[in-house]
Amino acid sequence: MALQKNISLTNNFGEQTIIPNAYIKVGEVIFNKEKSFGKIFFKKTKDSDTIDIKNFEFVSIVGENAKDAIAQGYDYLKTLPEFADATDC
Repeated sequence: MALQKNISLTNNFGEQTIIPNAYIKVGEVIFNKEKSFGKIFFKKTKDSDTIDIKNFEFVSIVGENAKDAIAQGYDYLKTLPEFADATDC
């Protein structure tokens, strides 16, 4: 599972680069009863190197019928304005 959307990255000189249809993957989620912490990996394509990483946190849902931590991370990202127009890929 991953997301795809156009992203804009700013380098250390304040210059912006648009990455069309970037591949966005959730990974390294630390999951506990209260909160989860994860990383978002941004790539130009699925098979390319990571070009940026951001941390995020969300409220975990635990229980027998709860989704796994990665799936919950994607569900949370889709609620954020930054990822509102992202598509599943």
